[in-house]
Amino acid sequence: MFRLTALLFSIVFASRAGILSLEKLQPATINAFNRYVADYEKNGGAKFRASREFLIDTRRGSKRRAFESGVVVAEVLRGENILGGHIHHLYGAIHVKGVTAEQVRAAMEDYSKYSIYYKPDVAESRGEPVPGNSPSAQRFRVRLKLVQSTLWLDVAFETAYDTRYIKLDDHSFATASRSTSIREYKDAHNPSLGTYEEGNDHGFLWRICTWWHARDRDGGVDIEMTNISLTRPVPFGFGWWASRKARSSVENLLLRTRQTVTEASRVPGPNR
Repeated sequence: MFRLTALLFSIVFASRAGILSLEKLQPATINAFNRYVADYEKNGGAKFRASREFLIDTRRGSKRRAFESGVVVAEVLRGENILGGHIHHLYGAIHVKGVTAEQVRAAMEDYSKYSIYYKPDVAESRGEPVPGNSPSAQRFRVRLKLVQSTLWLDVAFETAYDTRYIKLDDHSFATASRSTSIREYKDAHNPSLGTYEEGNDHGFLWRICTWWHARDRDGGVDIEMTNISLTRPVPFGFGWWASRKARSSVENLLLRTRQTVTEASRVPGPNR
């Protein structure tokens, strides 16, 4: 759900369908990705915490008007090759009527239901709070089994995340999630065969970081998501297709998120 990355796999699948050699993740590629993420956290992520301003608030014209009217907005902020890899930087925003930021957070922390709300992309899900949490700052260790099927192949991943929630005030919160482990199964249909060595696989997904911001606004909640991931390089000529698929995937994820949060808010009692 809120850290779902299976939506990105189709981008790489389409460009690598006929070239399934293993790819080695290089230290220089990791360093370049980490620098890119650090720059976003310093400039992009910090802005919401300081001012509660969304990226969409700075847009003029049709995109902002669409968001204000309730339409999901999705953008590809960056999608380009770097040395030994490819950075995907995606953004999306949506308004959910009739719920509060606190209800959104409760739904997000209900990890045991991710495999229900977000099937078939999430096959298994669980999350455990880290000792020392407080009402304003919480941390979870999350594990998701992600699966994706295309016309060419099926792929499954065992993934782990370090996820942090910060309550900024009574009407807004922010989350930051980083992958701590991503292992591709050798056979999506036979887990007993095990996984490839991490960082020495097909390179469909090597790293993933996701940030979610939520604020009470106009009888509901504004939600925005920023997702930065690292994969193997995408061949020349497939960038336009990747961008189109990325925007579509972000739109679908946010629409499913709105449906999940709305349904969870109707359940009596705690959502956790």
